[in-house]
Amino acid sequence: MNRTHQRDARTGFTLLECMATLSVLTVMGLAASTLLSKVTQIGLETNHNKASRHMILRMSRAFRSDVLAAQSVTVQNDTEVVLQGSSQTITYSISDSPLGIHRVENRNGDAVSTEQFGLPARCLPRFVETEDAFQLQLTAPDSRNPWTIEAVKTK
Repeated sequence: MNRTHQRDARTGFTLLECMATLSVLTVMGLAASTLLSKVTQIGLETNHNKASRHMILRMSRAFRSDVLAAQSVTVQNDTEVVLQGSSQTITYSISDSPLGIHRVENRNGDAVSTEQFGLPARCLPRFVETEDAFQLQLTAPDSRNPWTIEAVKTK
């Protein structure tokens, strides 16, 4: 009887109980870190997509207003657009590294401002002249919904 009383009075854990608890906690920690990694990746992709959309919208506003103000517009082999105004020339050109649209404003032969609009990595941009508008088409090889920025020609 004395022996049973000693066992009940003993406190502590066996090695097997400690190892089982540690393995359960390890599995839970791995699951939590995997979940946190995926949530972080989704957040980064969302922020990148939001920044790309913001950049494209800013570029579309500039492109439309520049075409509207231009006296003549020339599309050169679908990689460059030259907008000629009374005292300025604005050139939009596609750059490969990094992928984007480069805007250069010249007045009297001097570069007044330059701006780089970044594009998503899988984008295939090109300039197109239609009968009544100038377009900047931003398509991806696997995209079902290509973006087209269109600036209507002035009469």
